[in-house]
Amino acid sequence: MNQNISTPILSQKRTLLLWILPSMIPLFMILYSFISSTWSWGLMDDLGLLNRSGSIWQRSLSIFQDYYAFGELKWTHSLYCGIFYKIFADNPNGFHIFKWSQVIAMFLVYGALAYQITRRSIAFLLIPAISLSFHYLYDQFFFLTTQENTGLLFLGLSFLTITSLQNDRLSSSQKIIWSIIAFLEIILALGAKETFFVGILALGSSCIWWGLNRKTSKRVSLISGLLLILLGVCYGLFLKLIVSKGYTSTYSLNNFPAIISNLSTWFKKDFLNHLPWIIAAIWLLLKNPTNKKHCSFTSLERYGLLLGALSYIFFLGILLPWNVTSYYAGPLGIFFALILTIILSSRIEQLKLPPTILLVSFVCLLNIAVCFYALHREATYHQNTQGLWTWIKNNPDFQDLDRQENVCCNANEASYAIPQHANRWWNLNLKPFKYVLSLQLPLRTDCKMFVSSSRFEKINASDMRTWTEEFHSKFWSVYQRH
Repeated sequence: MNQNISTPILSQKRTLLLWILPSMIPLFMILYSFISSTWSWGLMDDLGLLNRSGSIWQRSLSIFQDYYAFGELKWTHSLYCGIFYKIFADNPNGFHIFKWSQVIAMFLVYGALAYQITRRSIAFLLIPAISLSFHYLYDQFFFLTTQENTGLLFLGLSFLTITSLQNDRLSSSQKIIWSIIAFLEIILALGAKETFFVGILALGSSCIWWGLNRKTSKRVSLISGLLLILLGVCYGLFLKLIVSKGYTSTYSLNNFPAIISNLSTWFKKDFLNHLPWIIAAIWLLLKNPTNKKHCSFTSLERYGLLLGALSYIFFLGILLPWNVTSYYAGPLGIFFALILTIILSSRIEQLKLPPTILLVSFVCLLNIAVCFYALHREATYHQNTQGLWTWIKNNPDFQDLDRQENVCCNANEASYAIPQHANRWWNLNLKPFKYVLSLQLPLRTDCKMFVSSSRFEKINASDMRTWTEEFHSKFWSVYQRH
């Protein structure tokens, strides 16, 4: 009798231990790289933030003003940059490890949200396991200036807090305290990046649905939902009518060619990145199609599914006129993981050992492959860029040509950032490179050296017939005119 009672507990522990692997392996691959290799700063954005002077408050205010002049409203991110670019000014590896810990915290928050909705411990592990199969989420580890991870962290905390408010056992004073905390979390999420206002719309819509489908405290849920939607709509209008200018002035929901093009890009890249998990989900759903225990969802789970689906749809909708790849699309991986976690957590907990091992092995291989691709690409780029800086430092002839303004480059932002980073470290007194495309080189008489990156422009060999390659790596080359 004791053996029969203990078997499910042991089975659940075994399942949890197995599901640690798809998250742990990619995360430790990245952490090991940050600890064992030399990771440097990014180019233009990092340079501008590192060059700020003054106290944390002065730096933060200066960064905020620059963002606002650019047409962006980022108070949370400005304060974040003012603090951490000062703390890690001489330790880029430390900053990368700190960013890694931020992503871990984000996983824990959405894992806690999924657990609160499903009441299944496996939810804590499924969130990172599913998210880490999404290629664009890895940009949150490697690009130090990205705002998405901070926005996702505070948005997830607001989801978690407001979902807790649906608990009827809370007293009135407790609900007031939690409501104030939720409001502060929303303010911090909005200040991380403008796009997160759509998460507030998704949360408000879900609260209204929850209020319409419950027997008690309907009024509180309905009022909360309406207030959240009103806040989201007003903030969106404020951004478009008052804040938008410069960099963001071209954003328009009426830009149908861009929307159609980005929708096609989303399908080719983002959706296809989801496809392995969609196939796995269909397999799990078909294993016990008539099992009502597996097929039915509680009201709270339906609320969570609506929250996840609306967050994904609204976020994709706000990105379509802009960009649906790179770090912009990172949140889609988290929202997709939330949806699948709610759908699949009960079925995964009920799997026997052989199919569990099969599924975990599949996810491990998938996540390792995606992680290796993203990590290898970015680590190689960092190493190549550092190799270029070292070559410049050790090449006085190149430095002399640069000071005579005879060095050109096919990467716009890098033309300024590469020499300025070198100046910051070694006081070389280099001047910015001249930004030109390789096709323009035959017409230029002032280009004696050409710094080229395949990441920004594909070089045609016929354009370089009169040039000798002096430095070569996968992402950077330096040519000298014959």
